[in-house]
Amino acid sequence: SKSAVVIDCDIDHTLIDELLSSEEKDGGLIQFIEDGAENAGDPLGETGISRLRLIPSGFNSVTRVEAF
Repeated sequence: SKSAVVIDCDIDHTLIDELLSSEEKDGGLIQFIEDGAENAGDPLGETGISRLRLIPSGFNSVTRVEAF
């Protein structure tokens, strides 16, 4: 069966994790970019919807321009 991943890239106004009732994560996309894959841990979170996972934006520690 197929699955999908939603990636929340809006670090200023993130709402997707709340809308999808995702589990609380220690980080997200920003921490994955800043810390690298080996140090950031698994950014994928459950959403409560079958076969749909979420990578939240993470903690806003940098500006959009610096991150992307």
